[in-house]
Amino acid sequence: MGGEHRRDIQGLRAIAVLLVVIYHALPGALPGGFVGVDVFFVISGFVITRMLLRELDVSGSIDLTRFYTRRVRRLLPPLAVMTVVCVGLAVVFTPFKAQVWAGRTAAASAALVSNWYLWSSGGTYFGPGDEQNPFLHTWSLGIEEQFYFFAPLLLMAGYRWRSRRGGLIGFGAVAVTSFACSWALLTPHITTDLGLDDGSRLVFFGLHTRLWELSLGVLLALASSLPPGRLQHPVALAGLLAIVVSALAFDHATVFPGPAALLPTLGAVALLATSDSIVTRLTSSRPLVVIGDLSYSWYLWHWPLIVLARAAVPEHAEVAGATAALVALVPAAASRRIIEEPIRTNDAIIGRRVVIVAALCIILPIILGLGLALGGKTRWGEKVPDAWSERRLAVISGCVDAKGPFSEKCIFGDPKHAETVLLIGDSHAASITEGVREAADTAGMKLAVWTTSGCPSLVGRTTVGMQSCRQRQADYLHLVDSLRPAVVVLANRSSGYTLPSVPAHAHWRTIGGPHDERPGNQAEALGFWSDGMDAMLSALEARRVRVVWVSVVPEFPRPFAAGVSLWRPEPYVAPVTKAYMNARRGPVLAAEAAVLARHPTVTHVDPATLLCSGQECSALKGATWLYMDDHHVNPEGSRLLSPLFTRAFAAR
Repeated sequence: MGGEHRRDIQGLRAIAVLLVVIYHALPGALPGGFVGVDVFFVISGFVITRMLLRELDVSGSIDLTRFYTRRVRRLLPPLAVMTVVCVGLAVVFTPFKAQVWAGRTAAASAALVSNWYLWSSGGTYFGPGDEQNPFLHTWSLGIEEQFYFFAPLLLMAGYRWRSRRGGLIGFGAVAVTSFACSWALLTPHITTDLGLDDGSRLVFFGLHTRLWELSLGVLLALASSLPPGRLQHPVALAGLLAIVVSALAFDHATVFPGPAALLPTLGAVALLATSDSIVTRLTSSRPLVVIGDLSYSWYLWHWPLIVLARAAVPEHAEVAGATAALVALVPAAASRRIIEEPIRTNDAIIGRRVVIVAALCIILPIILGLGLALGGKTRWGEKVPDAWSERRLAVISGCVDAKGPFSEKCIFGDPKHAETVLLIGDSHAASITEGVREAADTAGMKLAVWTTSGCPSLVGRTTVGMQSCRQRQADYLHLVDSLRPAVVVLANRSSGYTLPSVPAHAHWRTIGGPHDERPGNQAEALGFWSDGMDAMLSALEARRVRVVWVSVVPEFPRPFAAGVSLWRPEPYVAPVTKAYMNARRGPVLAAEAAVLARHPTVTHVDPATLLCSGQECSALKGATWLYMDDHHVNPEGSRLLSPLFTRAFAAR
């Protein structure tokens, strides 16, 4: 392919960055706008290969020192300046809880490995807490920068072997292997065999699972472009349509990347392969070229400013985010004019000087990022409200996630009481301990508590990828046999295990099938949950024990501490409507009601009857906090529920 400057490539960059910015700034407007990053990957592979091929065609080799020098001058200074400025802003505006993750991500991005950090730390791109990390978007830069390390080496080796055909063979093998790896890690039984709880996160953030997208651009550069003629127009239109359809039809529930990513990436290939079409005239237009010239800087600045603006004005988060995305054009333009272009074009920055520039651009952001993480961890000296601290009786007594057999220390109440209430389930069971204990005391019974976070009290249906859960569920029944309780109380975060999130981007543990397989959709997840619930109730009824089933407590969109910062020392906590609660809890409550209808002796308790009033559910009662985070009641909230359990125990 020729070495001519192509304005249409800048226009395609503009389309890519606009997709991403709109997706971030206006959630719901372009639910699949994240595919803009995939378009960027194809462009990067294409452009960098064209540049290297010009050198190979002339000299038969690549000056690696000059190549890496150019990459340093082009990429690191703008990234470092954005990181330093936004770390400073994050100290003030980012919630303390998010500062830890944000600071570490900033440090990792400076070290060019933020994609690997986000994967190893359990991060996602679509989860509920991810929108508070100002440096989340740097994962894609990490992948590109890692690609630049080895791409010229492989290209040069292939070229020396069989000229361009060698490069085609080498990168063709890379593309096929990478795509196969991506697809395999989205296959449940393969990830289970590898011991991965969620292979989709590795697929999303991994270089090895994204290489095929960059390699598509490389392969196109190595091949021949589409010759001028009538075919250019339909191919280009099909490419543009593929990208637009992806942006409109995909959303957070799309299993991505994987086969779905072929649509936007092949669309980008089609546009890059056609340099003389009706679409080219659009992408070569001055407005798009100007935006394309700013695309790198705008990408760097738009997400941090959106995150910080939403944190500063959570009451008007949507307006603040959209405004910030536009305002980001100002520092983006300044960065390009003052930092990016002068340093990129300064051929005096070579040798020792470029090493110094690289060291400053890496070391300073790392130090500041780790400082932000440390400050967030200590809340910069601010005290955590007692209501949010860990005061749950079951937790401080060592009855949650305990190793080894059941301990007598997890039996509470008057030892003279002959009968026992046994409370089992996940962390939601631990959270209601105080209320159940008060009711047990009133009924003249002791309380035994044994819970495991993320492991529901079901039979035959466990948390996907949590190997220890099946054994703990068996332990629950063994405990029933040994303690012979008068009443067993079952409490779990049922809506969490059955959320309508496609497992590829689930931010909570998912209930699995009989062979630990992931559900394909919410209906299947609800079926798995109902089966496990039905089996547990049947097992307890066979033991002639009284059972109380507790519905999941009303949940809030995010942890309250997630909104506390130096800028806003008091959290913004809006009451949640019953409509929101019904949308979140409704499907699983309906599934549970169907199971309970088959077990008429089971007593049902719904905490929402006391935690909600009218059409709203609040985390506060007057000035008293009832929750410690978005979905766990604290001891005060637990005691508020005591009358429900008192009535349930009296009904026996």
